[in-house]
Amino acid sequence: MVFSELIVAYLFLGGCGGGGCAVCAALGLLSDGDDVCRGLACRFRDGRGRLYARLFGAGFSISFIALVLGIVCLLADVGRPDRVLLLAASSPANYLVLGFWSLTLCGLCALALALAWTGLAPARLWAFRALHGLALVAGLACALYTGLLLSGMPAVPLWNTPWLVAVFLLSSISCGMALVLLAGFLSRATDVFGTVLRRVANADSWVIVVEALCVAGWLLAVSAASGADTPTPTDVAVLASFHQVIEGAQAPWFWIGLAGFGLIVPLVLEILGRIAPSQIRTLVAAVCVLAGGAILRYVTIAAAVQPMAASPF
Repeated sequence: MVFSELIVAYLFLGGCGGGGCAVCAALGLLSDGDDVCRGLACRFRDGRGRLYARLFGAGFSISFIALVLGIVCLLADVGRPDRVLLLAASSPANYLVLGFWSLTLCGLCALALALAWTGLAPARLWAFRALHGLALVAGLACALYTGLLLSGMPAVPLWNTPWLVAVFLLSSISCGMALVLLAGFLSRATDVFGTVLRRVANADSWVIVVEALCVAGWLLAVSAASGADTPTPTDVAVLASFHQVIEGAQAPWFWIGLAGFGLIVPLVLEILGRIAPSQIRTLVAAVCVLAGGAILRYVTIAAAVQPMAASPF
């Protein structure tokens, strides 16, 4: 494996937390302005304010926890936190450094908004809205950069494609929606915000469809890149990675874990939810989406083969 399991966890938790923060921020910006103004005035402690606090407090809190755990995994893999700071000073444009700072900024926004929505910290409306906008941008940056980090490594041809950026971005957004649905279930806010959460689930079903198409496009692009008549070491590496995913050691994880439980099962459950809404069905779909997001990153890292390792010379 090119990267350790800690980096796999870092990529998943960072994308998941960033996606959750972005989705929560978008929902916060779309919330009823009068309800938000009243909630801020009474620290979300009146009847309706408590309902908002229940949903958004849980959503931003879960996203914050995921982001913190992601940073912890990164620091544990590096071994010494000061190495990240040294890298930031010597190579500030490095994707790993940009990811670390985007996760940090997103985590701070998620924490501040969790405190504001639960009434533990006061906030003015303009600052509250601005913080949601910043959280949305930071969350999308976290969701985007993990794919950029891998696709920017030409030494691993399986990753060196823009398809991977799209796959990881869509997976992070889908996982973020799953986090929001999970937060709604755990906070028992589904009765009040049922319509909103159903719309989130409906949007997630479309994201899953596009994600599945991008996964297919990614693997087709990888397969096409390995079809040279006179294969180079890079072609050999791409072909080895492709076979690992399709029929080799990672095939069960890909076909059963990602394609089956990570994409098809939640898509079917969310479509059924449009016909007959069910909280349990939504919960199962959210858990499957999160599991699929973790498996996607594991398979992507585990199937990576470098040209030098694949070359017989």
